[in-house]
Amino acid sequence: MNEIQELKEGIKNLYLSNKKILEKLEQVQNSKNKWLDVTEACAWLKCSTRTLQKYRDEGMIPFSQIGAKIYFREEDLQEFLNRHYINR
Repeated sequence: MNEIQELKEGIKNLYLSNKKILEKLEQVQNSKNKWLDVTEACAWLKCSTRTLQKYRDEGMIPFSQIGAKIYFREEDLQEFLNRHYINR
């Protein structure tokens, strides 16, 4: 392989690598804006609806309410878990 072909191959690999990074970044950004209802949030946290209501009532997890429907941002749930992380 001559130098020009090697350079082209390097540019191609760099492009593909950057494309994968940008796609992953887009996925992360999209997941931060994802809203979950109570059922989805309970499944995400692996807790009961009563436990989730307790967290909400005690102001431990932010939420939005439209009428009787409650929504949680996935990033807020992740933040909640991060705040309660114990590393022993």
